[in-house]
Formats: sequence, C-alpha cells, structure tokens
Amino acid sequence: MQSIVLDDDHYFHGLETIYNYPGDFIGKKVAIKGFVYRTDDIKANQLFVLRFGIIHCIADAGVYGMLVDFPGNMANVKENTWIEVEGKLDMTYYTPFKENIPYLKVTSYHKSSEPKDPYVYRQYN
Repeated sequence: MQSIVLDDDHYFHGLETIYNYPGDFIGKKVAIKGFVYRTDDIKANQLFVLRFGIIHCIADAGVYGMLVDFPGNMANVKENTWIEVEGKLDMTYYTPFKENIPYLKVTSYHKSSEPKDPYVYRQYN
C-alpha cells in the first residue's frame, strides 16, 4: 500500500483534504514530518507532529499538523524534536474541539533534522 506523503509541496492541501474528508482516508497509510508538541489534554502515548505554515502572508502564520498515537510507550521523544512518522489514519474524539478528528496510529518513526526552511507554504495551482 502506497503512503500519502505530506511533504513540503503537498502539506496544506493534503492536511485540508484529510481533515475535510476523513472517512475517505481511514486505514490509509500517511507519512508526515514535523516537530513534536505536547499538550496536557492528550494521552501519554500521544503527541502532535506540527509544522509552522504560512497561507498568504506572515500575518496568518500558525502551526499545522496532526495528532499521532504511538503503540506502548514509544512516545518518549522530547518536545521540539523533529521526527518523521508513518501510520494508519483513524478517528478519535478530541475534547478541546468537542469533535472527532483524524489521527495517525504510528507504525514507524525516526528522528529527523530540522529542514533548512521549517515553514510550509500554501500552494496555489
């Protein structure tokens, strides 16, 4: 099964498509690269993989990414570490948003170096 790769050129479009039509992607393999971020409202084996992104200009810069769920206690990666993860897409209820969101059940990951440009940009075709 081929993975959906959320690389620099497809990051925003890929995330938007997955978040807008999650049912079409349940069980699909997805790969994403970003930095580790944790919040107090997720489980110990979960974290967010995020990228800084710019949609139109620096004024709308923000962080964009996905919740990932590690099997067992693999989620001992330090915050702000850059990683690449691959996993199967599923849905979970995320209390802060009061709705179901897509997330990755991690099947593999490795530490990565920060890209030369840590930002991703909205591509307009």
